[in-house]
Amino acid sequence: MSAGTFPVVTATPWDPPVDDVAAAALPARGMRARWAVPTALLLGDAAAVLVSVLVMALLRPPRAGSLGPLAAAAVAWSAVLGVLAVRGSYSRARRLLAPRVADDLGTLAVGLAVAGICLLALDAAVPSTDAIPAGTVGLLLAACVVTVPVFRSLALWAASLAPSNVLRVVVVGTDEVAGALGRRLHRSRLVEVVGVVDDGPGAGGPVLGTVEDLPRLCAERRVDRVVIAFSHRHPARSAQVLRTLHGEVDIDVVARFYELMSWESRISDVTGLSLVSVGRPPGRGAAAAKRALDLVVAATALAVLSPLLAAVAVGVWLDSGRPVLFRQLRVGRNERLFRVVKFRTMRSAPPDTTPRSPFDLEPDRARMTGLGRLLRRSGLDELPQLVNVLRGEMSVVGPRPFVPEESASLEGWARRRFDVRPGLTGMWQVCGQHELTMDELSRLDVQYATTWTIRSDLRILARTPGRLLRGSAPGR
Repeated sequence: MSAGTFPVVTATPWDPPVDDVAAAALPARGMRARWAVPTALLLGDAAAVLVSVLVMALLRPPRAGSLGPLAAAAVAWSAVLGVLAVRGSYSRARRLLAPRVADDLGTLAVGLAVAGICLLALDAAVPSTDAIPAGTVGLLLAACVVTVPVFRSLALWAASLAPSNVLRVVVVGTDEVAGALGRRLHRSRLVEVVGVVDDGPGAGGPVLGTVEDLPRLCAERRVDRVVIAFSHRHPARSAQVLRTLHGEVDIDVVARFYELMSWESRISDVTGLSLVSVGRPPGRGAAAAKRALDLVVAATALAVLSPLLAAVAVGVWLDSGRPVLFRQLRVGRNERLFRVVKFRTMRSAPPDTTPRSPFDLEPDRARMTGLGRLLRRSGLDELPQLVNVLRGEMSVVGPRPFVPEESASLEGWARRRFDVRPGLTGMWQVCGQHELTMDELSRLDVQYATTWTIRSDLRILARTPGRLLRGSAPGR
């Protein structure tokens, strides 16, 4: 895709503070600060399990002779927290640059399954107790599914309130990748980007000095972490300086061919040389499993959310009349056209013959209804597309479906997005689509189309609600 195919979207600038006096006043960091986030997550998980047991006891009071709430709490608490600890959830949180709630949802699912098995096994092993109904155990696990992410969010927020828990980061590099990295890190409450260092001019933040100055800058500004982007300095010369920092600060490296990387990429060792395995494209078995997941999720969501869908439909009708639904031609898998279904969020457009870019959304925003703004911000306008998923025209997770005019602008590798069905949610949503350029969004589409797995789909689904709760600008 040529650089001029899409208009450049101005990304949110990041402006790290440069204040030697403030940096000198920061408290020294030690092991307490390093384990502050894992400890907060541990306490949050423990509180979430206890609240879930309380909910279970209130909704399904234990029968006389059966395991009481305290015993159930002890078993569930030990199982869930034990699995999270054994699988490295808490130690990994100490190493992560910007920990998120969705990082360990797979491990949490395993922990909940183990907790359910342990409760049923303990109940069967104690002959003096009556059997715990399976529905009661299911209620406990369902409550944990809700409470653990909520309490983890609260734990991360609470940890970010203490300045000593916020990581002070220096980025090495001044090109576009360094700028994009700085903007992404700026979103986290647990990260403060102090500035950038490089041997060339800066492109997105204050240049604190050269790479040779890193040891001094890290000491003076109490830097906790150094992230290596693409520097003007030769990698071999940069490595000499970075070796002096090893053990003093944590170091992260942006992969040189990051465009090819995905969540499924793995690092392997070949006699002392580290290799990053990109991974293989998904096969037919994975495609069949993805389609089965689509059918289950779409059918379940339509059944559970039918009262909400009816309420939104009535709201659209009362707010701006008919039609309630909006249908538009979109380009799907293998560039086949289909009509996407959404709740209508805009008034009818007057005739307009003025040519404009298909990515210029300002005229559309001016026509948006009052309820439409709320529907767009919450993502509720997309729910009728579950019907498109059942028809096989869309998937639950995938690239967003483009209109034909947008699709015609794509060139070369960017057209790989049409190798998969478009989705209700995807990489755009969880990576912050309104803060990225169209080139970055196209790269995310191709990255997903060539490397998706069922596990990555589940991770995207897990991250989507949090992104919607934080709100987003109106999209397409």
